[in-house]
Amino acid sequence: MRIATNTLYSNSLDTMGHQQTSLVDLQNQIATGKRVSSAADDPQAAAETVRLTQANAKLTQYGANLSTAKATLQLQDATLGNVTTLVQQAQTLINNAGDTSLDKTARSALALQIESVRDQLLGAGNATDSQGNYLFGGYETATAPFSLDSNGKGVYTGSQGQRAVQVNDGREIDIGGVGSRIFQGVSTGASRVVSVGNSNAGSVTFKPVSTQDASDPSYDDAFSISFQTAKDGKMHFTVHDATSNTDVVKDQPYVPDAAVKFGGQSVVLSGAPHDGDTVSIDNAQSSGMDLFETLTTVANAVRYAQNGSEGNAKLTNALTTAGLKLTNSLDNVLTVQAHVGAREQEANTLATQATDTGVNYQTQLSNLTGTDFVSVYSQFSEVQNSLQAAEKTFMQVQNLSLFDLIK
Repeated sequence: MRIATNTLYSNSLDTMGHQQTSLVDLQNQIATGKRVSSAADDPQAAAETVRLTQANAKLTQYGANLSTAKATLQLQDATLGNVTTLVQQAQTLINNAGDTSLDKTARSALALQIESVRDQLLGAGNATDSQGNYLFGGYETATAPFSLDSNGKGVYTGSQGQRAVQVNDGREIDIGGVGSRIFQGVSTGASRVVSVGNSNAGSVTFKPVSTQDASDPSYDDAFSISFQTAKDGKMHFTVHDATSNTDVVKDQPYVPDAAVKFGGQSVVLSGAPHDGDTVSIDNAQSSGMDLFETLTTVANAVRYAQNGSEGNAKLTNALTTAGLKLTNSLDNVLTVQAHVGAREQEANTLATQATDTGVNYQTQLSNLTGTDFVSVYSQFSEVQNSLQAAEKTFMQVQNLSLFDLIK
């Protein structure tokens, strides 16, 4: 078989050209560390790379959201811890205010301390994060959610909606606290709140409500106890169910320090009521659980307390009512803080999972597109040796000539 010289040259040059192209490709893999630089290198790997890259980009955004969630929830947790401490300080001050030996100056000082605690709680309710966003305004993050009206009652101007961030494809985490639920709300199972009428003239006092039968149909109703002077001149009382508008106990003789029963509950009343005096028993949800108003009211009661049996009774009742409300408020804050802590823990867990998933994505990307340096170096050496051999043999073939055989 005869092979033309041009064919021999052409085949040799094509072979060396392919080898040079392979060398350039292998050298590029070594230099960049990437096996797949374009879809043409490996269409299937390139398509999988696009999918993994998009998933990793989404994961990166979720990671940023988780960082925001963790920072916000940690700050809320710390702030609510401070609120707990402040409420406990208020409870201590109220207990101290019950000392009947205190003079007007000492009581005024205690009232100022109570108001200081209230103002610090207001500051906690208007706490902000590092970006200046209010923590407890719901969706409203640009304006302070709380202020005090002229009567020292809290006014909430935030929203009832709770901000949330997306932390993975199927989960959002709430990060925006709703201040009214924290500083003006109560948790399930809160204690009944007892109070006396503002116009009471006697010295009747009360103790916290006791429960005998929580399954009583009227257990959650609101009740009032009113006192009337009977025809015999003795004091009688009537218990009225304000929810059903019925009298459950009517015209019974009043006995100091005896339990008055109603709706599966009872309350012990002491002292000497006057005709027309009243005592109210409300469920916590309807009794006006405003933490700021509670402290304002009790501060005024301490500041303006009068001596004498009636004055002491009014102060005692005001302190007892405030104590019941503060206990309910504290329980509510602790409940909210527990929920914040649970979301904080979830954010930490999801962040760890996201980090592990990100490492897995990077490993898959590296396996798909990364250079196997040992293998590539081996191929590079093999092709380089082949190219060098081809070049040498080509030089030898190039020098062949029939005329060299003619002598």
